Order: sequence, then structure tokens, then C-alpha cells
Amino acid sequence: MALLNKAQATTAKSMPKGINGCQERISIPNRIDLIKTSLMAIGGMEKMQIPDMPDVILKLERELKSKFPNTVRVIEIIESNAVIAGEILATVKSPAFMRHVKRYIEVKTIENAVNFIGLKQTYRLAMAAAVKNIPNQTTLFRSIIDHSSDVATACAEIAGYVHGVDIEDAYLFGLFRDCGAIGMSVALNNEYDPHWDRMKTFPVSGVEAEIDTLGSRHDYLGVIVARKWGFGHTEGDHEIMYAIQEHHNYAQVRCFSNEKIRLLVAIGLLAEILVNEINAEAYIAHESGIIKEAAIDTLCLSDEVLTLIRRNLISTCVG
Repeated sequence: MALLNKAQATTAKSMPKGINGCQERISIPNRIDLIKTSLMAIGGMEKMQIPDMPDVILKLERELKSKFPNTVRVIEIIESNAVIAGEILATVKSPAFMRHVKRYIEVKTIENAVNFIGLKQTYRLAMAAAVKNIPNQTTLFRSIIDHSSDVATACAEIAGYVHGVDIEDAYLFGLFRDCGAIGMSVALNNEYDPHWDRMKTFPVSGVEAEIDTLGSRHDYLGVIVARKWGFGHTEGDHEIMYAIQEHHNYAQVRCFSNEKIRLLVAIGLLAEILVNEINAEAYIAHESGIIKEAAIDTLCLSDEVLTLIRRNLISTCVG
């Protein structure tokens, strides 16, 4: 099996300068061939035995795909699983969500949540809750999910100060962002541990090390894992899927022509670094500083807002 071509698989190191470091907008390619190569390099789908979504998610999906989705039935399905119902309520009531509501809305029940954010977003948060509560597989598996949960919270917090991205979408993207790493941890077992540790310290060279050593990369595999978990089939999901695919592409993020994808990728890049800084999970390497600068520039966040975001994360959600 040939490895990914490094010139193809790594992002550009420099781009034309202009507004926000970009002279012209670029479309995001569908990297289907590189995704397939990444999958085959780790042994194919038979090696990537990701746990399935629980029945409650499958039932919700069937109900929402019906010709006339029944809101009462959706609420009943969610409430049949106390863990997922509780996780949805905790997420909707979290400071990252409620901080940006124009007027206080009391959310005590799933019905309240549905009325607040709608059926589609409630379903998405149910999927997120299911991912967060997947039974333990390995220590690395749980480490990636716990880290992704922190990143999701940080994404939601940042999105509250960015025009053009829903907080719920940012949260979901943050949680699914590294699902490809979960797939690699399952397929490769202990062989992937050093790669995950390196990624948090060196988000650029860490991806290059995946390519050089494994012939694969987790951001591309994330598209496959997200689809296996049932994500990517509803309206608007394709933008989040592309953001998962490109979530390490710091060099081109300023130039993405699709605004939502551009903002989601930048939010994820900044969230990852803030989480690592706050949790002291990793030494903050020079390349992280470059990525942080690119993300802040893309999002047009002031120093005052960044200080506020960091303070909110330290005091309420992360750390």
C-alpha cells in the first residue's frame, strides 16, 4: 500500500497575502482518494471497529427522516434514555450556550430544549451526547473523547463571539473534529498512542508524522467515522463534514470560499490550542503559536474578547 503523497496530503506552507493573509478565495476539494488511501493504510473498515450509535439515536434518525416527524415522539425517544437526555439538558443549559441568549430561557425538560433550539439541533446534541458516553474501550479512546469534549465546549464558547456560526454547530464540530483519531486508536491500538500525544504538542508536524509513519491521517479518516455514526446526512451537515476534513489546514483557512467552513475550522484551531494551554496538556510549541495567529486573524477576534473567552473557559467549562 502506497503512503499518502506528502506534497498532496500536507497543507500549503504559504499563501498569497491580501485581506487577512488571502488574496483570493479557494474552494475546498473533496479529498475522497486521499480519504480512501488513509483508510486502506490502517487496514480498511474491518480494522476500524468503531462502536455503533445506541438504539435511541437510530430511532431518532428514523423519526426525523419520516415524511412528517412527530415532535412528541422525538421527545419520548430522547427521554427513554436518561443519560442522553441529561447530557442534552446539561449542554443547552451550559454557560457557553446560555451566555449568548438575549433573554433567559428556562430549560428543564427535553420539550423545553426542543422549543429552544429546534428538532434538528436537538438530534445533533443527542448524537454528541451518545459519542461522549460511548462505553470505555481503551485509555487512549477515552482520552480522545474527553479531550474532544473540552474542545467542543471551547468551540461553543468562541462561536458565541463570532458572527456566522451557530453555537450548536460549533459544539458538534468540536466534538466530532478528532473522531478520526478515535478510529485510528481502535485500528492501531497502542501504536497510535505516541501520535496522539504528539498531535497536541505539534499540530502541524504531528499530522506529517502520521503520514510518514502510518501512511494515514486522522482528519481525513474523521469523515468516515462521522458518517459511520450517522452524521452527515441532514441539511447543513456537509459543511461540518468538510470542516472535519480540513480541521488541520491552518495555512489555507483564511482563504476558504465557504464562510461557515472557514469559521468552523478557525474556531476549532483556536479551541484546540486554548484547551491545551488551559489544561496544560502539552508544551505549547512554536507551530501552535502560528496556528493560533491564523485562527485569530480569520475570526477577527480582539485581545479583549480573547481574554474574556479564556476567562470564561477557565471559570466554567475547561480546566
